[in-house]
Amino acid sequence: MGKNELCRGLGELFSRYPSVDWQGVKGVRNVLAHGYFDVDHEELFAICQNDIPQLIETIRTILEDLTNGPA
Repeated sequence: MGKNELCRGLGELFSRYPSVDWQGVKGVRNVLAHGYFDVDHEELFAICQNDIPQLIETIRTILEDLTNGPA
């Protein structure tokens, strides 16, 4: 499986879970990986407090769905 196929497959998977702003997740990852010194620490703290719990719950649901099939 090529990179493009994998990315397309992930996009299809993530589209089934719209409660998470996946573009936002990707954006935060890019800032942390490539612009570390430009990180707004207060904004990052707010993301950790407000958004990470929903992301964790959604990832648990994804893993469960992949293992057992969607509910």
